[in-house]
Amino acid sequence: MHRIKNFQITYEGITKSFLLAVVRKYSRHSLYGSVSSVYSKNRCFYQFNAFFVLPEGNLCRMKAGHLQQYAPPLTIYNEPVNLFVADFMGNPPMNFIKGKIVSAKKKSFDINFAGLDATFEVNGEVILPQETVDKTAEDGTVSKETKEVTDLTGREVVVGIRPEYLSIDEQGIPTTVYSTLPAGMETTVKLRLNDDVITGVVFGSVDYAVNTPLNINFNGNKIILFDKNTTNRIAFGSLKIK
Repeated sequence: MHRIKNFQITYEGITKSFLLAVVRKYSRHSLYGSVSSVYSKNRCFYQFNAFFVLPEGNLCRMKAGHLQQYAPPLTIYNEPVNLFVADFMGNPPMNFIKGKIVSAKKKSFDINFAGLDATFEVNGEVILPQETVDKTAEDGTVSKETKEVTDLTGREVVVGIRPEYLSIDEQGIPTTVYSTLPAGMETTVKLRLNDDVITGVVFGSVDYAVNTPLNINFNGNKIILFDKNTTNRIAFGSLKIK
C-alpha cells in the first residue's frame, strides 16, 4: 500500500509537470504570434516573479522586485549570472552539485564535488565573490563594507552542469540508473552519482533498467562554478576528473 501511494504521488507530479510544459509551449507560440508585429524587440513581459520567453528580444528575470538579469534568451540559458536565474531556464533543469574549492590558482581550481576530485579549468574571467563585512572606525562606530574574497581556497561552491553536457562513456565516471523517461527524439536519464542524483539527456529513444551501471563524462567548457554563499557565478570552465 505504501508503494502504491508513492507511485500515485510520483505519477501526479509527472502529469502536472507535463501539462504545465505543454501549456507553456503553446502559450508562448500564441503570445509571440499575436504581439511580435506590435511590440519592439526589447519588450519585457513580467508575471508572477518570472518572465515570458519570446523568440526574439531580451528577457528579464526578477526576484522579489529586483532585476537579476536582462539579456537575450540564449545568453540567459548559457550564461546565467546566479543560481536563481540558472534554475529557471532549461528543461530538464541544470544540475546543481555542492562542492568545495580545495586549492585555487589564477586559471584553475582543484575542487571536490559529489565525492569526486577534479580540476576546474577556467574559460574566461573569474568573478570574485563580494561579501559585506563590518568595519569599525577609530571612534567605535560600525559600518558595512563590501569586499572581494580574493582567496577562494576552502570556499563552498555549487557546480552547475546542463544535462546536455553529460555523455555516456565506457571509460568515464561510474554511476547507476535512477530512472529514465523516453520521449521519442531524446531520453531523459537520471543517474545516481554517489550521494547525488543528476540528470542527463541521451539522443534517441532508449530505456535503461533501474540500477543499471553507466559510466559518464562531463563535456564542454560552459560548466559553471557558482559561489554557494552569494549564489553568484564565479566562472565558466571544464572539468577534468582526477
